[in-house]
Amino acid sequence: MTRPIVVITLSTDQIRDMIHSAVREALALRRAEEANDSTGLSASAAAKLAHKRRALVAAAMGSGSLKATRSGRAWLTTAGSVRDWIERGAPEVA
Repeated sequence: MTRPIVVITLSTDQIRDMIHSAVREALALRRAEEANDSTGLSASAAAKLAHKRRALVAAAMGSGSLKATRSGRAWLTTAGSVRDWIERGAPEVA
């Protein structure tokens, strides 16, 4: 018994749109998870979330402009605090 062959024809634009849609959905889901996350973020993780340099985020944590708590030698913040810091106009350079 042979299986039937199914041929699907898609244009390059349709394939590109499907890939873009899947990537947008995955990124939106990840951003929503990070925004709702209340666990502590290190300076490196906060910098990735904010699309800023780690040194800038660490300096903001130390100065108090980015709400953070000190845990031993490390500063920890939350995704919500990073989002608020960005909305208040996070500086571009330290």
